[in-house]
Amino acid sequence: MSRKLKCQICGIKDDREKIKIKQGYCHRDKCYDQYLKQEEFKQKEKEQKYELYETIKRLHNIAIIPHQFFPYIEALRNGDIAFGKIKKQYKQGFTYNVIDKTYKHCNSNIDWAKDNKDFRGSTMNMLKYTFTIVQDKINYINSKIEKQQMQKAHVDKIGDAMKPDDHDVEYRKTKNKHDISKFLD
Repeated sequence: MSRKLKCQICGIKDDREKIKIKQGYCHRDKCYDQYLKQEEFKQKEKEQKYELYETIKRLHNIAIIPHQFFPYIEALRNGDIAFGKIKKQYKQGFTYNVIDKTYKHCNSNIDWAKDNKDFRGSTMNMLKYTFTIVQDKINYINSKIEKQQMQKAHVDKIGDAMKPDDHDVEYRKTKNKHDISKFLD
């Protein structure tokens, strides 16, 4: 009798032959599609996170981001509460794409802060200060992005409704003697 394994997707224990895949435990027949969607989501998140880190490095003119700064980004991504009782969530906050766009939007504020504030030579103090600027503006940028997406969806919906029909149109001559259509030909 072989040991039963727990599927990472549905949580049901089953035989080893039915549940094993390359990098984890999942039912090969019923949960595999959902597993592929999760892997695709993780890959997309990884690419967006890399773009965000490159933006932060470029805006702050630094070669590497200190590892102490990563929990701040992750907390914003996960939607953790900053004050009071911390409620752990997973990927319920702002996406990396929204955070990246907010950093790009706050570029002038970040440049001003780097030029006029004294961070006492600490990269971490500079990153924390500019992160506070980003936190202040992120709701504005998020609502702006959502509004753009809604407008795009609305335009697409209207565009689909306004597509011309493919039916033949017949021209009927009128019997009215004040007809000007003979001058149009």
